Amino acid sequence: MVVKTSKEDLVLYQQIPKCYLKKKYKQGIKIADRLLSKECSLVVFSKTLAWKSLFWGLLGKPDVGMKNIQKALKKDGQSSLCWHVYGKLRTLNGEFEKAIDCYKNALAIAPDSVGVTKDLGLAQVQIGDMDGFKMATGTVLKSMPQSRHSWISFAVASHVSGDLEGALNVLSSFHNQEPNKIMKLKPWDLSELLLYQNHLIRLTGDVGQALAHLLENRSRIVDTLSTEESLMHMYVQTGQYQEALSIVQTLLNKNPNNLDYYNNLFTALKLKNDSSKADILETLLTNYPDALTPKLLFLQYATGKKFINFASGFIKQQLSKGSVNVFSSIRCVMKNEVKKDYIKLFLSKHKAALNKNLTNSSNRKTENELFSNIICTVRILQHEGNHVAAFGCYQEGNIDKSTGFRRLHYQS
Repeated sequence: MVVKTSKEDLVLYQQIPKCYLKKKYKQGIKIADRLLSKECSLVVFSKTLAWKSLFWGLLGKPDVGMKNIQKALKKDGQSSLCWHVYGKLRTLNGEFEKAIDCYKNALAIAPDSVGVTKDLGLAQVQIGDMDGFKMATGTVLKSMPQSRHSWISFAVASHVSGDLEGALNVLSSFHNQEPNKIMKLKPWDLSELLLYQNHLIRLTGDVGQALAHLLENRSRIVDTLSTEESLMHMYVQTGQYQEALSIVQTLLNKNPNNLDYYNNLFTALKLKNDSSKADILETLLTNYPDALTPKLLFLQYATGKKFINFASGFIKQQLSKGSVNVFSSIRCVMKNEVKKDYIKLFLSKHKAALNKNLTNSSNRKTENELFSNIICTVRILQHEGNHVAAFGCYQEGNIDKSTGFRRLHYQS
């Protein structure tokens, strides 16, 4: 006997997908239980059980959901929804290859299902099947050409599958076929789309075209920092050093601690030896007195008296703060034996002077400075592989080797 579903139950069933869209999963389970307790058609029964399975999976109980969906499939193995939900539950468990099989079964029954095709593409990404991902997003685009997300997804899929020209053609087609939608995009959305398109052009190796594209669309790009950084790199790559210098100066004023800016500055100024780089950095130290990066670079490139005078003042300033990270700042010069030997000599003299002051009078600031000195010395010795001497410094400073903290002794 064929059981028919009443109109009232059909209305009740239609509420279940709405619960999914609103993420009211517990409410969806309650509605599903009400419907499953009644007599309804096989199709409605299996679909309702499938929805209930999905809700349990999304509530963090995929095992319960898996039992329900297997019952649903036994009842109706020709239900696209049941296979789709089965795939989603497999995905939740991280079983992506099995999920793909489920999605393919669902598409065999309902080949035009956009939702299943999207989920199939996402599962293929998880197993590294980029060609499959590209095929899936292409199918979605054919079904939903009016959606900009479909165009962008297909462009990204083409990109990650290695087809850069294809990705650019997709974006160009989107611009040409949907000019009204392009104009209606929010400023940030349009900006990101243009920057992505520019990124793809650069990946093809045509820096000149990428530069022309960015300059043409610069007024429509909201992310000025990304624009300026891209212009800096492309001006340097194309040998337009004057334009690059102008951009670099702007960027350094915004963030004088970005190492990449300095490297591009050196390239734009055609500086090849350390001495000329140190001369430029000496000026930048005056312009950006609080920035750490130019100081570290100056330590790296300066030589002779310039290095000695600057290193002495810089290290003493760091030690006076009681910093335990002084070594991190001077690590860049450890490969230069001359500079390393000078720093070790400076630390030795500095420690002797501090010990002399502590002999005359106890001072917490001096103690902290001495502690900072010892830690820095230890780090240098460890970097050299001289662990015996490093351990001796730990003992001298009454420092716990395992924690790096000073031992405190209290008198009762």
